[in-house]
Amino acid sequence: MTKLTDIFESTECSRCGGSGEYSFNQLDGTRCYGCNGSGRQWTKADQPLVNELRAAIKEVGETLVCHLRVGDTVLLGERYVNSEGRRMRRWVEVEAIERSDEACGWKFENGDRNGERIVTDWWHSYRLSDGQTTDRINGHVIVRRKHQGIRDERIRALLSPACLAKIDAAIEAAEKEEK
Repeated sequence: MTKLTDIFESTECSRCGGSGEYSFNQLDGTRCYGCNGSGRQWTKADQPLVNELRAAIKEVGETLVCHLRVGDTVLLGERYVNSEGRRMRRWVEVEAIERSDEACGWKFENGDRNGERIVTDWWHSYRLSDGQTTDRINGHVIVRRKHQGIRDERIRALLSPACLAKIDAAIEAAEKEEK
C-alpha cells in the first residue's frame, strides 16, 4: 500500500520542530496545528498536489444517498452491534433501491437565482447484502462509498498530469522494492 508520504515530499514541521506537539489547549491538548500532530508538513511544491488528490478521493468516496447505485459498497455507521455490545461500522453492498412516492418533508432551492424552483426530496430505502433494509433515508445524506485508492480509475480521471506522474513514479518505485 502506497502512502501519501511515499508519494509527496514533506519536511519537518516548522511550528513544532517535528514533535507534533505545541502549546496546550482544552480542545486538542498539545497537538500542533501546523502539521496536525504528525510532525511533518508537505513542501510548498507538493501541497497543491496533495490537496488535489484528497479532493478527488473525497469526491469519489463520498456521495449523496440519492446517487447510490445497486452494487455500490457503502460504510454504514453504528448500525451493527458486535458480540461485546459495542456499536461498529460495517461495509455492505447495496442490492436493491426503492424510492417512495412520499416526500420526506425536506425542501431545498435548486436552479433559479430567484429561488422560484423548489425541489422536494423523497425517501429512499436500500436492501443490503447482509439481508437488512435501511430505514427511510433522506436522499441528501452523505455516505462513504468504497473505492480502490490511488489506483481507482474514477480518482485518476480527476487528477492533473503532474499529480498522476508523481503517483505513478511512487507506485513504480514501490513495486521495484517489492521485487
